[in-house]
Amino acid sequence: MRFHGHVRPALPGLAFFEFALHAPPDDVERLNAWATAASLPHLPGAQEAMLNLAAWIGAFVERRQGAPAYGDVIDGIMTAQIEGRPITTEEVVGTIHLLILGGLETTAGVLGMSMVRMCQAPQIAARLRTSPGLIPGAVEEFLRLDGSLACIARTVRTDTDLRGHHVGAGEQVLVYWASANRDHQEFPEPDRFVLDRARNRHLAFGAGPHRCAGSNLARMNLRIAYEELLRRLDDLQLQDGADVAYHCGFNRAPLSVPITFRATSGAPPR
Repeated sequence: MRFHGHVRPALPGLAFFEFALHAPPDDVERLNAWATAASLPHLPGAQEAMLNLAAWIGAFVERRQGAPAYGDVIDGIMTAQIEGRPITTEEVVGTIHLLILGGLETTAGVLGMSMVRMCQAPQIAARLRTSPGLIPGAVEEFLRLDGSLACIARTVRTDTDLRGHHVGAGEQVLVYWASANRDHQEFPEPDRFVLDRARNRHLAFGAGPHRCAGSNLARMNLRIAYEELLRRLDDLQLQDGADVAYHCGFNRAPLSVPITFRATSGAPPR
């Protein structure tokens, strides 16, 4: 018997709330909706979503200020110093805002993109089922080819010549991580998914001082998700006539992945 379903991963958001924020898990769904809307400024409702997100963060910070310290990243932000002075409340809210935008959509995006890939290339899932030891390496290859951070904006601080192109101080540039992850000088057969790729220095988490602070949590989320999905679901296919729509902007992610599958003996009772 085949079953139908939509992949809208809640796992990354729940794990992020529990391990990074120590925030109420009941708030994940609405915060995820606000974060998604806020990251699409060209659509109606984006400004309202941004304000709602900021209001939630402000209330969350107030609660944390009166609570015992967890020793987590939020405590680190709230007690940080910037160039020798204490961080301001506005800076705390802004930093946590960036943390939430970077933590909710990104891992879910990779998981959704990789599900589409496994439906289109069933040999990937088949090999991972027979050789689960390859899953950690597969996580890196999914991150390389299906990473959700497509690009990021940066402001040029000094006049620069880049391969014959002049970029003036104050101008903005878009850095395309997705393009770097298909650099043929770094990755042999860059457009092919290679489960056991020996060298995989991808930039899915960025690089330098702005490298993703949650990269290890993201890797753990993805590894566990693939282990459980492949143990419980077999014969993954996109539903007939499925038209997968994608989030656009700095992040790329399917809005939902309609699939059919056969439940395996490893699946929990329905």
